[in-house]
Amino acid sequence: MNVGGIIMLYHSHVKLNHLMKSFKITGKELSEALHVDSSLVSKWKNMKRHLSLSSPHTKSIIDYFISLDESYDYMRIKKILSDCYPEASLESPDISRYLTRWFFKEDSDTKITEDMTNGYTATFEA
Repeated sequence: MNVGGIIMLYHSHVKLNHLMKSFKITGKELSEALHVDSSLVSKWKNMKRHLSLSSPHTKSIIDYFISLDESYDYMRIKKILSDCYPEASLESPDISRYLTRWFFKEDSDTKITEDMTNGYTATFEA
């Protein structure tokens, strides 16, 4: 595995935790929505199992968070994407493609830091 792949996997772990924290979703809630064991979600969050673009669960995770955004009008995902991809059409089905790209993309514009007391903070530079 190359260094770029390791960085990508690390970022998917941090971004999954960030999305779960943003939507106040527990590992159990995510596991129930995905129909997987809660230990698998825990392993993703703790980097004991890696999510990849080719994982059969990736599309389900992306679709789940998009449905939360649409159902509850949080607009969090659209805000993340508009900051990262200001030229993008954020209408369905494009939003799924852009969220997947954001989830796995290692870029210098996205900085997500883990704070053990306050959770996750995301900063996007224009």
